[in-house]
Amino acid sequence: MAVTSGFFNAIEHDRLYNAEDVGSLLDGIITDGILNTYGSHFNVTHGAGDGLNITVGSGRGWFKNTWILNDDNLTLTAEANITGSPRIDTVVIDVNLNDDVRSDSILIVKGSSSRPVLINEAAHKQYPIADLTIDATGSDITNVTDRRDESYATSALMVKPYYPVGAIYMTVDADFDPHHTFGGNWEMISGRFLIGCGGSSGFKNGDTGGSWLHTISTNNLPAHTHEINITTSGNTAEISTYRMDDHTTGNTVMGWPQQTKGLPSLDVSNYLPAAWNYPYGYQGSSSLDVEPTMGPSPYATSQTALTQSPHYHQVQGNTGSAGNNTAMDIKPPYLAVYMWKRIS
Repeated sequence: MAVTSGFFNAIEHDRLYNAEDVGSLLDGIITDGILNTYGSHFNVTHGAGDGLNITVGSGRGWFKNTWILNDDNLTLTAEANITGSPRIDTVVIDVNLNDDVRSDSILIVKGSSSRPVLINEAAHKQYPIADLTIDATGSDITNVTDRRDESYATSALMVKPYYPVGAIYMTVDADFDPHHTFGGNWEMISGRFLIGCGGSSGFKNGDTGGSWLHTISTNNLPAHTHEINITTSGNTAEISTYRMDDHTTGNTVMGWPQQTKGLPSLDVSNYLPAAWNYPYGYQGSSSLDVEPTMGPSPYATSQTALTQSPHYHQVQGNTGSAGNNTAMDIKPPYLAVYMWKRIS
């Protein structure tokens, strides 16, 4: 084709333009399909008790340089199923440029056990909106499968408004309902963070878990020890003595720090009972296992035993307690938004 241009005023009909010329103004700006700027984008619904009736919601589309507008809900009725087995029909936007038709319309194409093959010709093409499953009794539609993802328009100036089943949509608009904008059925996700699955993450698609609060248990604590340091002093020795002049015995217990010479002291008088106040000292032995040597004393005294009783120091008790068993908040910094997941 040679270089063309337009539009210009006609002089005696020397400039003629047709619908295709007008429609071509949007070539390169938008592709054929359902637009995301109007209504519910031809969303197809079927309610309990509707029988073979369906409702096609409002929407606007651009196909083959022609436009189609549905400004209100449109009710269509599928043909009764007389096959005795489930049948699949398809709701389509039918674009027919042939001279005997020259119209865009919305209709149901009857199928069989599988979805019907749609028309795909230069001047006549059908764009799927949804598949309908009609039960074997022929009197009810048991399932509606959205197929608008195959018919959405795209352009360099707007994002394709396609959210397939399983897609997540997020917004801070409390009044936004993705069903009205994107069609399909959605469920709200609340009270959960999202985390990427697959790869080496260890998470599988659809996994759930976690909690808002957590109470730390003993097993959650790092391995550690509690040390107790104790210093003691003041070992004691018990002295058994025998006084020879009156044949009496006595015992005394003296602390090692009270001794004046070594351990044990060679001066046995350090260990005598306080009532035995002798003017002369009595020299004992430096070894506990050797007989003492008597020294000069008018009141001779025999050391019969010098023993340090075996003993130990035992410490019992508990370290101080802490904590009041309050669960801690484990939420990371967050921004609360409305989240939706498309389920059909």
